[in-house]
Amino acid sequence: MISDTLALTLFQEAVPAHVQGRIFSLKRALEQFTWPVSSLLTGLVAPAVLRADRFLVLSGLLSFVAVTAVTWWRFVRRPEH
Repeated sequence: MISDTLALTLFQEAVPAHVQGRIFSLKRALEQFTWPVSSLLTGLVAPAVLRADRFLVLSGLLSFVAVTAVTWWRFVRRPEH
C-alpha cells in the first residue's frame, strides 16, 4: 500500500496534467493484466525454487528494498529551492 502511494505520487508529479487520464488508464490496464499473470507464474515457479518460509522472507525483503528505493529516489530528485 505504501509503495503504491509513493508510485502514484511520482506518476502525478512526472506526468503533465493534460495527459494524466490517458497515462493512468494505461497504467491501470497494465496492472490488471500483469496481476493474474504474475500470480500464475509465482505459483508455478515458487515451489520449485523456494520453500514457503524462504519465499515469504524473500518477498518481504524485496518489498522493503523497493519501497526504500522509491523513497530514496523521491528525495534525490527533489528540486532544490
